[in-house]
Amino acid sequence: SEGKDIKLYQALGISKILFIEANPTVYERLKINIAEASVDVQAVNYAISNQNGEAKLYVNSMGQSSSILPMKHYRDIYPNIQESHQLNVESKTLDTLLQELEISPADFNILNLDIQGTELLALQGGN
Repeated sequence: SEGKDIKLYQALGISKILFIEANPTVYERLKINIAEASVDVQAVNYAISNQNGEAKLYVNSMGQSSSILPMKHYRDIYPNIQESHQLNVESKTLDTLLQELEISPADFNILNLDIQGTELLALQGGN
C-alpha cells in the first residue's frame, strides 16, 4: 500500500492505523504519503505471513500485483503483467510484529488485507 486510503480511513473515524508494506520501493512512497496524517499512523517494511524469516517477493510490472507467491494462473487472466524482478524481504507473523512494536491487537477495530493471495498465511500467523 502507498497509503492513499488514509483519507478514507480518517473519514471513517479510524484513529490508529498500521500500514505494512513488503516492497521497499513502495514503502518509501507510503512513508511520504502518510507523513502529514492527522491520526496515529505507523508504517513498517515487512512481508506478513505465517512464519518469521526471509521471503521472496515477486515484483511485477503492475506493482499492486506483487506478492510472496509466484504469479502462476494470474498470468492467464492478466497476460500483460510480467514479473520484473525478485527481492528477498523480511517476513513476520502478525503476532510477532505486533509484539515487537508493543501494539495490542485490541487497539484496532479493522483488519484490511490486500496481499495478493497470502491473506490466509497472514491470518494463520495472527492469533
